[in-house]
Amino acid sequence: MFVIAHLASALPCFLKEFVMLQDFGLRTRTLASNPEAMLLPNVESSRSVELPELHNDEPKESSASTTIDVVSSQCKDRALFVGLLLAMVVPSFTILAVLSSTWIDSPSQRGWLIIGFGFYIVSALQGLWTIFVRVYDQMFYLRVEVHRLASSTLFDAITNAVETKSEQCGRTCSWDQEARQEHDKLTGNFTTKLRFWSSAARTFVIHLHAGANGQSELPSDRRLAIRVLYRPGEEVVLGRDSRQERCEVLVLSVRTSKNMVLADKKSLCRWLDSCYTAWVKPVDGLVNIHALQETSTDWVPNWAFERAKPIKKTSGTGHSFFLERTAFEKICADAKLWAGSALRVYMVTGPPGVGKSEFTIWLAAQLDLPIYRLCLTSPRLTDDRLSQLLSQSAISHNSVLVQVDEFQEAVRHWMQGKTSSGDVSSGVTPGGFCECLQGSTAMGRGVIVLTGTGDIVEEHIKRRLPAVFRRMHREAHLGWMSGPDVARFFNQFLKCFLPHCSSLEWAQWEQRFLVATGPWAGSRSISVDMVKQFFMRQITEASCMGLGDFVCIGQTGLDEFMVHPSKYNDFFDLVCDADSATIFLEEYSPVHQAQQPITDAAHG
Repeated sequence: MFVIAHLASALPCFLKEFVMLQDFGLRTRTLASNPEAMLLPNVESSRSVELPELHNDEPKESSASTTIDVVSSQCKDRALFVGLLLAMVVPSFTILAVLSSTWIDSPSQRGWLIIGFGFYIVSALQGLWTIFVRVYDQMFYLRVEVHRLASSTLFDAITNAVETKSEQCGRTCSWDQEARQEHDKLTGNFTTKLRFWSSAARTFVIHLHAGANGQSELPSDRRLAIRVLYRPGEEVVLGRDSRQERCEVLVLSVRTSKNMVLADKKSLCRWLDSCYTAWVKPVDGLVNIHALQETSTDWVPNWAFERAKPIKKTSGTGHSFFLERTAFEKICADAKLWAGSALRVYMVTGPPGVGKSEFTIWLAAQLDLPIYRLCLTSPRLTDDRLSQLLSQSAISHNSVLVQVDEFQEAVRHWMQGKTSSGDVSSGVTPGGFCECLQGSTAMGRGVIVLTGTGDIVEEHIKRRLPAVFRRMHREAHLGWMSGPDVARFFNQFLKCFLPHCSSLEWAQWEQRFLVATGPWAGSRSISVDMVKQFFMRQITEASCMGLGDFVCIGQTGLDEFMVHPSKYNDFFDLVCDADSATIFLEEYSPVHQAQQPITDAAHG
């Protein structure tokens, strides 16, 4: 009896070693016959897949003439499955028969039977059941693992897709969550959010149905059931800032067969792609801004989400109004035509405050792209790091808009024979920057917008840096506001504060605001920022004078200032006061004056 019990307890360990030896032998024979086979997935035996976050590259055709045949291991798996089943059933019935006979023939030994053999029997059956489940999963289930530390974007995308659907009703919502404080993208305020996962493991099932548009790989009458297993993992310390992260893993298991495994893989990949697309798509009305952040001066900085900017529209009012200029038309048309298939580089010049940065955000909204802000004058940015930061492995989006603001500072360093670090031996050089614009390391598609003052397009600079300007596909110069631009800004910006003003009244006050003797009629250079700052200053004066009250507007819960209809005339008298406007413009920073010119090092 003791011999049988010890053999039963040792059987799971023997079978476990047998399974490991079978797997090792299969890998050894495959590598010995062809070393390239280690790079190829086994169609029928590779049911457990670890899914890292990779960019889609075109597959390369092998130049070798050697063909590879993958040997199926399903026959061995089935034989092992039957052997495990017999190993569980035969010893169980044998031990049960012996114990039953002893139990009946020797009633006085029943207590010793329970004490002596209960632990061994339970341990043996538990070990056999573990190996049985493992082999069963290998035979009938396709497994996909997503590690959060290796594929954070894809992990969050899957979590968002599952959370959005499950939190719609109480039967499927998460009852075990983790509370966090995060910035709300819409309001920018700190809000408390309940994370879908916590520190406890969880398992649930989701169903994928055939798409209505016919793009799904699933048959119209088939429903793909996915078992989602969440493993929180251990907490680890990462980075020079010693932040704590959990090694979280999502395991997606799909019951399949050898006839359906390829179709199920395609369906699962298509669903994961849709999760990723929905996750990286910006919220309606917002443009996501990413910038370089570093946790230590010894480490290379990486891209991180910085903030979300509201999209301005030509039909908006107040701060949501965007003044569209004719200089934008060709750049916008060119970007919509070619930015999806090629890299386009645009240069936007003009005095400070004319709307260059606002145009960049507006263009990103038109193309539905996130903005990646880049400063070429950073002392820690070199040619190699710039190429690395603009590579596919560093950017987590398929296509982006890279904004290089204050480009005249980088040009000034180049003209004086210096780089961003102050010397020639380090920093971003014109050659390294040109390589990122049009070279082997250039982005395959997207937009790069260079903004700066108008002196960077002077002829002597173009002659000194011909390679840089040769890579510019379009140039646009934003000048000062014209009379019609000022009139349109007058109407659209102030309209939200006076919603009940009639069209006739608007025309009368617009004519008074643009009176020929006033400062807004073209007698001096006017920028968008000048007009906006003056209007905000006069609205503040109107609030102090009691010409209006704060009213809760819409679902945002924010109070907006509204002028009383009976005080409209007093408000327009305040806004159209030419003397106040003259004093304000005299106090405004003299941006219309010429800045320090960009000179060559030889003529500096």
